[in-house]
Amino acid sequence: NDMGLTYDASGSFWYGTASSSSAPFLINSSGNVGLGIASPTSLLTLYGASQTITLQNPTTGTTVSDGYYLGIGAGTTDMYLWNRESGAVHFGQNNGTVMTLNNGNVGIGTTTPMDKVTVVGGDISISRNQYIRFRSESSSIQSAAIGGTSGNDLAFYSNGLAEGMRLTSGGNVGIGTTTPVTKLTVYGTSADASALADNGIFTVRGSNGAYLQIGSQTGEPYGLYLQGKD
Repeated sequence: NDMGLTYDASGSFWYGTASSSSAPFLINSSGNVGLGIASPTSLLTLYGASQTITLQNPTTGTTVSDGYYLGIGAGTTDMYLWNRESGAVHFGQNNGTVMTLNNGNVGIGTTTPMDKVTVVGGDISISRNQYIRFRSESSSIQSAAIGGTSGNDLAFYSNGLAEGMRLTSGGNVGIGTTTPVTKLTVYGTSADASALADNGIFTVRGSNGAYLQIGSQTGEPYGLYLQGKD
């Protein structure tokens, strides 16, 4: 059938062979443009099994692997925003660049991020009881984490979310305790058999194996011992 332009009684202007419902191109009475759809709901609506928009210029080239790509994946609800070239992707606001994606690195406040996330000219805020988590790429199990507590302390976690150390809002450091009462409070049970399962051991160890230990003896809560090895 011959393709033609039609202006119908509904006020729609479309290009096709039979009716506006099957027209590949349509402008309705509201001025909305539809490609592949007879009832566009916005100024421009694209519809199809896999709809994409490609932007190219003389520098990018004109092949299917050139340019800038925006689209919806076939059979999915995933959205794709691709730069098929080696250049960066810039996001702007108020006539300036606020975020840049370049070689897999994200820059906020900079167009030349040197790490996976680079922030320049501002702070990163994380609400209390939320964490910066460290985990392997292939596992959902975290190996370590850092987070703020409801009491405005900074806690360090290992082995999942087992707390190992805390820096309180008052400037005290606790290892093995969440309530350090001095600048450095160490509490726990030693795994060193030669130390007779002493509690609260503080150790200073040199690279040659020499060490100095300070702690309290098991069964002697008010005692203090000091031992060294050279």
